[in-house]
Amino acid sequence: MNALFSGARNWNWSSGIKYQLKNTKNVIITCPSNFTSSIASDFASSLFHYHGEPNVSIDFRSLGFVEPFSSLVLAQGLKQFINLRQHKKLPTEIIGAESHFGVVSYLRHIGFFRFCGIQAGKDVGEAPGNSNYLPFTKVRSSQIMWKGRVMQKVIDEKSDQLAGVMFPGSQNAGPAMMLGYSIREIIRNSFEHGLVSECIVSAQRWANGEAEIAIGDEGIGVYRSLSKTGRYPTPERAIDACLLPGVSSQSVIDDTEWSNSGFGLYVCSELGKKFGAFEIISSYRRVAFNGQKTETKPTDIAGTLVRLRVSTADADYFPNILAQIVEEGEKIAETLPGSVKSASKMSKTAALSKYWP
Repeated sequence: MNALFSGARNWNWSSGIKYQLKNTKNVIITCPSNFTSSIASDFASSLFHYHGEPNVSIDFRSLGFVEPFSSLVLAQGLKQFINLRQHKKLPTEIIGAESHFGVVSYLRHIGFFRFCGIQAGKDVGEAPGNSNYLPFTKVRSSQIMWKGRVMQKVIDEKSDQLAGVMFPGSQNAGPAMMLGYSIREIIRNSFEHGLVSECIVSAQRWANGEAEIAIGDEGIGVYRSLSKTGRYPTPERAIDACLLPGVSSQSVIDDTEWSNSGFGLYVCSELGKKFGAFEIISSYRRVAFNGQKTETKPTDIAGTLVRLRVSTADADYFPNILAQIVEEGEKIAETLPGSVKSASKMSKTAALSKYWP
């Protein structure tokens, strides 16, 4: 029989996610045709309701639309679900991953299935990407850390390199600067606060000038990181706080340009609010900003995932945009107990590294 998921963990199943009970020992879960970020989060969370079923099949054949963040959310949730079932020695069948057509073909190409542990398509980082998209790309701690400390200039160069895949050439300096800055700040957050060995970066550029970056890790999450400060007793308060200026679990202000001031996620979230959309999943909570609309809901996905979607139409003015956001942030930080009152030099800097061609 076909039916909507109903009632599990009080989730909202209005997105049309379906399952079929083939028999009492086999559950077939059908992907929805379109994966927005909200649907991807709901769907990935719904999988965990079936983690103990003897046999589970997930059918990708009806999938018709994904974006960078929704594909990364789905991948991270699916990977964790498969790993959980493997730990219980339970099989998970993937139906349709062998297709060379449509969206499944794209997911095969960008490394989606391999990231999940499914032997289909290209490996993560195998596809080079182009001016339209950046495939799943791993950034490893071995690439950017030395003796337990983040090598900040290496992150700077790596971030500009990734942004330059989609926005090559001097004519794209503004958009590359905006995206490079954002990738840098989100990656720094993963390695400095998430206690991770790697994170995944993916992105896409559209003909109308919009671009979306998606960055995910499987670290300790915002709540566990900020709980060290003793100021944020719940995941909800920690998520809200991490998007405020000057709030960090490792605020270090010194004379170096790379001191940690806790302004990175604040700037990225403000860019999304002003020029597109911003979303964060962490500590089993999802918070999304789309214009003036804010959506908050629980999720079963571990780690931290960040989405930033922006229009690059005004990206040539990014240094001025950044300066205004930082100035506003420093005024807000003055009112926040325990926050760093001034952004670091690099949080204020909009410039491409020497690595960028």
